[in-house]
Parts: sequence; C-alpha cells; structure tokens
Amino acid sequence: MTPELELLAAWEAAAAAAPPARGAALLHAADPRLSLDELLRLPVGRLDTRLVALRQAWFGDALTGMTTCAHCGARAELELRLSDFPREDDVPETFAVGELQCRLPDTRDLLAIASLDAESARRALAMRIAGAGTLSDETVDAIARALEKADPGGDVRIAASCPECDGGCEAVFDPSSFLWSEVNAAAVRLLRDVHALAAAYGWTEEEALTLPASRRRLYVAMVSS
Repeated sequence: MTPELELLAAWEAAAAAAPPARGAALLHAADPRLSLDELLRLPVGRLDTRLVALRQAWFGDALTGMTTCAHCGARAELELRLSDFPREDDVPETFAVGELQCRLPDTRDLLAIASLDAESARRALAMRIAGAGTLSDETVDAIARALEKADPGGDVRIAASCPECDGGCEAVFDPSSFLWSEVNAAAVRLLRDVHALAAAYGWTEEEALTLPASRRRLYVAMVSS
C-alpha cells in the first residue's frame, strides 16, 4: 500500500471516530499492531507524544499555522519545531495532590466528559482521575493546577509577534486536533486529484495514487489547464 493510500485509510478511520478519539484512531490506523483499546487507555500526554512522532513521519518536523492577534485582529503566522516537544518518557502516569493519588486523563475520560459544560467537565474529570465519588471545590481546583504541571505537553503554546501591531500573540497546540486537520486537508486534496484523473483517463483510485507524487501533480495540472 502506498503512503497516499495509507493516509486515506487513516483519514477514513479517524473521520468515523468521535473527535476526542481521533488521535487514537489515527495511531491505530497507521500501525494496526497498536491496540485501539490500549491507545484509548494511554494518558493523553503520552498519546500526544506518539501523535507528534506520527506527524513528523507524515509531514515533517516543522509546523506552521495561523492565529488572530488579540490586540488588533490581524493574522499572524506561528512556527514550531516538533523535535522540541516532550518525549513519552517525560510524561508521568500519575501525580499526587496532597495525599490524593491521581492518574493522568486518557481518551476514555475525554469521551466521558465531552457533552458536559466547562465547569461540569472540569469537576467530572477531577473525580474520574482521582477515583473519588465526591470532591470539594478546593480539591477540584488543586487537581486542575497539579495536572497542568504534571503533563509537560498538556499546555503547549506557540508564540508569535503580530506583523501589524508588533504585539505578542499565541495559540494552544493540540497534537490530536492539529494532525487531524492536516490529514483531513491532505485526504481531500488526494481525492480531488483522483477525481480529476479518473474523469480524464478513467483510472481507478489505486492507479492514480500509485503514481509518484510529482507525476500525479503534473497530470492533474495538465487536465486542469
């Protein structure tokens, strides 16, 4: 199977998953030897490190994006090197809040709280990872603060300088949603190429995608001109 067909298979599998589970679905599709259940149980911080490695393999180490300046509303470009992202061994599985031992959240936790409002989700998540039936407001706050410190990749922010007002701006980097957006965009481009070549030459999807990328782009350019 060509890399293009593998990417389309991963895109199809992830598209069928609930948004919080798309990262695990992409990893499972890329390497079926990885159990989907095991990936869903993996702490989100560790899952993110694997998604970063997958993104490097598929699209490279350099990451660019756009954000809106909070000061003037202009668009600013963001840049990040994924090689600077924490490694899996840097992410612990548990952390302590006083005498309370908590585990880092996994994808199952995110699925369980996905339909809740922000405050309810925050409390429900704290109760799940602490294994507690009830928690005081102070303990919920303490768990949230400790969780931010425990996961070094949990709140990665990409900083940039606004080209219009020179003010500082930033965006939160979520490996799962970012990789999904890239995979989705790449899959749509590939399917448009297949459509163009199938309409022009009658080629099947597999025939179009087994062509070297440079030749496929040239064919698409010719039939589009």
